[in-house]
Amino acid sequence: MKLRGVLLFVVLLIMLAGCNEKGQGTGLTKKDLSIERVGQEKSKVEYGMNRSDVEKVLGTGEKSTLNFFSYESGVRIMYREDKVAGISLEKEAADAYQSPKIKIGMLKEDIKKAYGEENVLLEADKSIDFAYDTMEGSFLTQDSKTKENIEDMENVYLVSVVFDDNGYAERIMLLDQRMAMYMN
Repeated sequence: MKLRGVLLFVVLLIMLAGCNEKGQGTGLTKKDLSIERVGQEKSKVEYGMNRSDVEKVLGTGEKSTLNFFSYESGVRIMYREDKVAGISLEKEAADAYQSPKIKIGMLKEDIKKAYGEENVLLEADKSIDFAYDTMEGSFLTQDSKTKENIEDMENVYLVSVVFDDNGYAERIMLLDQRMAMYMN
């Protein structure tokens, strides 16, 4: 009887070890809103990172429009209060930077597989969007209620990809809903 109780306890522990915290594993996390230099895992830029730390990785950026700063190798960073609120990879970043799950040059079908075809928020011929509410722990659908509060918008993570005429990713944007809607 004691042995059966111990075995049941061990099985329960194994099952719990396989479970993730809400918003982890199958959703989007801050890690998904990051890029790293190809082949150099320690050269990483992440959502929420201070601009001074970003520039240690990317060098000094050049301010373009609004809160956008352009860096070498096709990387654009959007800052809010001097912290990363969005990252954009352009075609030029193809051989230099990638995100944890996707990279420039991937086919649309492969990107759908990376985040789950059932999690697509919006899809057009040349674009696809995924949105994940970190507070609710679920991907948004077209029927999801839009966040009204600007602070709540910072808890919705977006992955937006633009494709060329042949269906290959040519721009990847990793940002929160507030940055996507208000560019701040």
